[in-house]
Amino acid sequence: LDVEMPKLNGFETCDRIRKTPNGSLAGIIMATGLDDDESIFSAYEHGATDFVVKPIHWTIFKQRIQYILRGVSNVRMLQTAQSKNETIIRALPDTLLTFSPNGECVHVYESGKMHDFPNIYFSWEEFPNETKEFFKRKITQCLEENRVVTFD
Repeated sequence: LDVEMPKLNGFETCDRIRKTPNGSLAGIIMATGLDDDESIFSAYEHGATDFVVKPIHWTIFKQRIQYILRGVSNVRMLQTAQSKNETIIRALPDTLLTFSPNGECVHVYESGKMHDFPNIYFSWEEFPNETKEFFKRKITQCLEENRVVTFD
């Protein structure tokens, strides 16, 4: 987008694109002959992905486009994966807890709804030995078979 366009300038156009249903995924490069910090700052504030100053160096511009397209593709893949994971989690009838590597309970999924539980820690010391061994076997099974293991 050129910053200086007739009727609707590049900043306003960028705002409108970002407000469309998939506008957050669009790679938007703004261009201008104005080489001033205010224009550059404004472009990014209005949602530009990148900014170039005219005259455009076409070799560099091509690389910027490829970089932006790669980033947009990665974001789409992450959104697809997240959507699939949320669908699976919503389908779970039971409670599912997720823990960080240091034992912090990060989320509790209950009846298809996610709840955040910051600052709650899980400690193996709170469980009897037979419970610890049971969980250890189940976790080992999960890792060895590379699959989710369910149990009551």
